[in-house]
Amino acid sequence: MTKRIICLVVTAAFAFVTVAPIWGQVSITPPRASTTSTEDDIQKLVDTINTDLAGELTGFQNDLNEEIKDYYDLPKLARGVANSGGTATHIGTQRSFIDYRRFAVVVGAGVGASLPSTDPARMERIIDDLEKDGDIYFGAAIQPIVASIGYRPRILSERLFVNAKLGWSNIEEGTVEDGLAFNSLSVGLLANYRLVGSRAVPAGVLRWRGLSLGSGVVYQRNELEFRLEDFGRVDDRVTIDEGGQEAEFDVLIDPVLKATATSNSVVIPFELTTGLRVLWLLDFNVGGGVDLSFGNSEITLDVDSPVTAEDVTVNGDEITFTDGSASVSAGTEEGPQLVRPRLTAGAGLNLGPFKLDIPVMYYFDEDGNSLMAGVNLGFVW
Repeated sequence: MTKRIICLVVTAAFAFVTVAPIWGQVSITPPRASTTSTEDDIQKLVDTINTDLAGELTGFQNDLNEEIKDYYDLPKLARGVANSGGTATHIGTQRSFIDYRRFAVVVGAGVGASLPSTDPARMERIIDDLEKDGDIYFGAAIQPIVASIGYRPRILSERLFVNAKLGWSNIEEGTVEDGLAFNSLSVGLLANYRLVGSRAVPAGVLRWRGLSLGSGVVYQRNELEFRLEDFGRVDDRVTIDEGGQEAEFDVLIDPVLKATATSNSVVIPFELTTGLRVLWLLDFNVGGGVDLSFGNSEITLDVDSPVTAEDVTVNGDEITFTDGSASVSAGTEEGPQLVRPRLTAGAGLNLGPFKLDIPVMYYFDEDGNSLMAGVNLGFVW
């Protein structure tokens, strides 16, 4: 997977960040003025500055919160993140490799996405719909690399194939894109049992790979963090007077936005698969099944920003300011859909003991659809 593809996938996963400010609850603490002067008129000016700043910023805060009150809770978005994490558990599995003699080693990568619709026109409107409706079914999870080792324990059964998979990645901020960090973990233990053995026509022109029943348990964790440092700088010149005394100073709000989407998924899959091998070169497989999915996802939004005011001198007396703050925090937590029916398919090349496989998967979710696509490179013997 190239750097460009990773960047596109992550950008899609965090597209909601572009409208995230509309669904966070804003809290603003104004800067506070103080002075060491003992003059009554300066003291009164300081009190007026603090009162006026608090009033103005409280009004601004209330206006923002009134506009965004309908966007505090995002259960569909959180469910989409949870289901996409569950979908990503199937990246790097050995569904297309279950006919080896002794062992198989597979390295894979891929992406899982949950969408409100597979209609291309609707997919193009995802961001607009999120901004308009406040909550839509949407999520994405990537697994840049996962390794799977399969073994055929013939001492137990000639028809049994087991494999263990492990995937891990930690993409630090700035590696793919400024402000972006991503980490993932995938651990699983799976087994396939060949209910019906493979059959072939003479000379190996065509081989049916039989019918295989698969199950197991897989854990997948994804965390994507995105920072936007140009969230919106506000720099105003303020003039306040009291009893003939006047103070003119700058007030600055320069917030840093951080959005984090975290999903933890435990999936128990049940599936039936079959396939064809043509001329010992081409491999095709199809199947269907259902996932039992457990876990949760959480979407949080934080803005950390000092609210500063410039110190000012009035008639030789200095007025200093203690920094205030502007913050917004919002969070929605949701679990994945418990029972998730799906279809699977794949196509690949056989190059002796080496195999190249392109697996895809389609889920019939309650709120939309989920997709998985990946690429696997395997060595079997």
